[in-house]
Amino acid sequence: MREIKLVSPDARPEDIQGEIGVSARFDDENLQRAIAERLGTAGAATGAAHDDARNQKAEARIESIAGKAGTYQTLDRSLLEATPDAWNDFSPISDEKKILMAESIYHNGMLQPIVVRAMDAAGSRYEILAGNTRNEIYGILYRLTQEEKYRFIDARVYGYGELSDDQAREIVSDTNYIQRAALSAHDRAFAVHTKLEMLRKRKANAVLSKVAEELEIAQTSVFYWDKVSHLIPEIQRLYDDGSIKLNAAARIGGWPEAIQTQLYEQRDLLTNDIVMKIPARTKPESVMDKFFQLVEQLSAPERVAEGTYHVQDTEQGYAISVRSKKQEGVRPLVLMLPAEQFQKLAKKYRAYVLTEE
Repeated sequence: MREIKLVSPDARPEDIQGEIGVSARFDDENLQRAIAERLGTAGAATGAAHDDARNQKAEARIESIAGKAGTYQTLDRSLLEATPDAWNDFSPISDEKKILMAESIYHNGMLQPIVVRAMDAAGSRYEILAGNTRNEIYGILYRLTQEEKYRFIDARVYGYGELSDDQAREIVSDTNYIQRAALSAHDRAFAVHTKLEMLRKRKANAVLSKVAEELEIAQTSVFYWDKVSHLIPEIQRLYDDGSIKLNAAARIGGWPEAIQTQLYEQRDLLTNDIVMKIPARTKPESVMDKFFQLVEQLSAPERVAEGTYHVQDTEQGYAISVRSKKQEGVRPLVLMLPAEQFQKLAKKYRAYVLTEE
């Protein structure tokens, strides 16, 4: 195997100046060095970076969105533009994953063409819809090897005007959702929200059911993840680190950002139980009042009922005698309940239930 060594990033600028790969956000020398070391080792790549099943599923989804349009071409990478950030709010691919991808592409070639659409009739600009990381890897391999083949990349190309912006955006979201082996909570929420928005714009029927079917999740999960997509980053982190659960995160996501910010400021008091005790339809201006009421109730010292009761079964019925210390704010009450209902009541109001003699 030939020796792989780093090449100065400004080598042959006339060849690479226009490439996406030269963008500052891809100038990670540590990643390039790690890839160079990996390529310099003996042995072929395992192909772990490529999942045929996911690739096939992504291809089928693209065709369900855009039909059979598009042609397969080899493009000069200097003509490529990255996916708009607003459409591609997914977590960055890890360096470990990129190293595996680079090794696989270097040894086996790229197994799945990227997807692009022409941005003008002349074909002088193309926007990437799927394959930003693969294009980045090509840029790194070109810098490391200076092989001309990495200045070009295979792509499924949609002609100018063949795709609407909504179709393009849906392809971006769906392919990311399908092809990633691991999705963060933010990624799932973003994909679900995007899918819902696209289907609603198309006035599709049974939107929640259709999203659940296409993304292979429960219909209730569609509702939850859509709400999570509206979380402010600080609350999102509370969910990510396990401080609150999905149901509470979804409920908070249904409230305005200003309320979420106030809740985050009270994060030391914020618990899943408190959030779920605030009705989902509580008016925004009342959420914090309800929150502090619940905090006060749950933090109040428990008052223990002092006393006992005795039940005597007589011919005339039950005779009940009670001996208890008077307590301010407490009214005595005798209830006749079915056994299973008594257990529920006793659990909820255990501080006020007397023990039997």
